[in-house]
Amino acid sequence: MAGMRCPAALVAPLLVVALITGCSPAPEAEPSERASEPAPVSMPTSAETPVTPPPILTTVPQKFRALGTEPFWSAEVEGTRLTYTTPVTQEGATISIVRKDAGKRALYTGSIGGKPLELEIWRETCSDGMSDADYPFTVIRRIGPDTQRGCAR
Repeated sequence: MAGMRCPAALVAPLLVVALITGCSPAPEAEPSERASEPAPVSMPTSAETPVTPPPILTTVPQKFRALGTEPFWSAEVEGTRLTYTTPVTQEGATISIVRKDAGKRALYTGSIGGKPLELEIWRETCSDGMSDADYPFTVIRRIGPDTQRGCAR
């Protein structure tokens, strides 16, 4: 067998088959195999605009009105502004607030009358205790050491 040569007529077709087979795409995976494969991830380069961040997890809207009874108070929130009223201060005091989301709750912080103000809100049915009205949100309002529970919509 030493020194035996393959005729070119046999080698050429084998080379063509090897080249075609090596360059052809892989066969389609079965649907069950495709479902387990992870989706391709596209990472932005420094020249690309970053992807929009995921939505906030809370269900708290950017605009709502909260109220409490005994003592009576209300807070209207719209974006980064909060207007706080009581029976004594019916014209209200408008302050700047910062929103921080934590899971399904939102915490608004600011300062009113030289005291820290916090308004914590989350989706939970609430009754004001004085009417038959049900509210979709529950609120805890803190001004300095004073803490009151309320409702919002």
